[in-house]
Amino acid sequence: MMLNTSHIVIIWFVLSALWGFLMWKLIHGNTTHFRTLRPVLIAVCMACILVLFMHTDLLSDDAHRYRWDGWVAAHGLDPYSAAPTDVSLEHLAHANAGVRYPADINNNTLKTIYPPASQLVFRICVAAGGTSPLGFKAAWVGVCLILVLLTLWLIWNNVVLSTLYLSIIASPIVLLHGFMDIHVDILMALAAGLAIALLHRSTMISMAAQGLLGIAISMKYLPVVLVPHFITYNNVRLRAIIQRLAIIIAAVGVMYLPYVGSDVLGSLGVFAAAWQANSFLAWIGNNVMQPASTRLALMAIAVLGLMLILLRYRSKPEWAAGLMVMLVLLCSPVVHPWYLALPLVLLLIAPMRSTIVWTITMSIYGLTYQMYKGNGVWFDNPIALALEYVPVFVAFAVDIYRGPLLLGDEQRAGVATSVDG
Repeated sequence: MMLNTSHIVIIWFVLSALWGFLMWKLIHGNTTHFRTLRPVLIAVCMACILVLFMHTDLLSDDAHRYRWDGWVAAHGLDPYSAAPTDVSLEHLAHANAGVRYPADINNNTLKTIYPPASQLVFRICVAAGGTSPLGFKAAWVGVCLILVLLTLWLIWNNVVLSTLYLSIIASPIVLLHGFMDIHVDILMALAAGLAIALLHRSTMISMAAQGLLGIAISMKYLPVVLVPHFITYNNVRLRAIIQRLAIIIAAVGVMYLPYVGSDVLGSLGVFAAAWQANSFLAWIGNNVMQPASTRLALMAIAVLGLMLILLRYRSKPEWAAGLMVMLVLLCSPVVHPWYLALPLVLLLIAPMRSTIVWTITMSIYGLTYQMYKGNGVWFDNPIALALEYVPVFVAFAVDIYRGPLLLGDEQRAGVATSVDG
């Protein structure tokens, strides 16, 4: 049976409830429970990915732009050079599996906003699978699974963390927005997760972690908050910190080098100004001031909060990274479900209550999306927003006050969370 949006919304609620129960078991379980859950989670992930693979573009049409950008790059053209409807690209117009390029691309009069590492993946996926939704998606899922398997291989000897990582892959955020619909944020988060696993290995391998973090930053910019953790891990000396930072910068530079002189930011400013706010704080702000003022106020709150987090938790950069990502998202005027991919992966180093709670309450987003698909009007009911956000604010306050969650016997016994074997 082919699923539609109504089915997915119901599935989303069910998955969220089941995932919440799973996380409750992980928090209160012991090492034996973790070891028993691992093969079950592997089977569940494989089954869900297979079922969801045949369904695409149900909750978002962002993938239309991914396929177009890859198509442009595959023809040796700069994806930042022109908007899809520009006359200079009209020779690339075509239809594939019922999708018309560029007619069906959302905001097709605006240039792309996706950074260079994302463009590289788009080009690879078009080369491997073409521009049909399922062909492109097959290549995309293949890249994601390679990252997942490499990460699992690196952390497999740690029963607690490997089971936790599998629970991340089994989350509704990753399944619905990474393996059903596809989003760059999921791929970026998986790359960041592999970088975290690499960081905790031998010195030579951990050097590769810095480069992979630079690539993740070049997919979406949010992983930049992980830089303090990556350059100070193991309390290294200043020379090592400088070397690590140089590797990250070099990796970013390599990704951007082919596009020197291009309009890499594309229409990002236009998109940022036009995106309709869908967060609880933005809704509150917009009821007392102009949207532009709300954005400035939220930015000021975020900047101040980031500075305070860095000062208070400078001796625990991994925990600071988790708190900073969550603060940025809570203060962002626009938050879509796939934005939670990075905090989910950061459960490996910063097990946060707010991440778990938001992953569950984000399912309420599906109701708003279903109404939008029905009448074309995007309206976030304030009651729905409160139900989604208020529990997260409470959990975030507890995170700040009590520190990270302790998972399994080892962590409850006081052993620090680590991805070492």
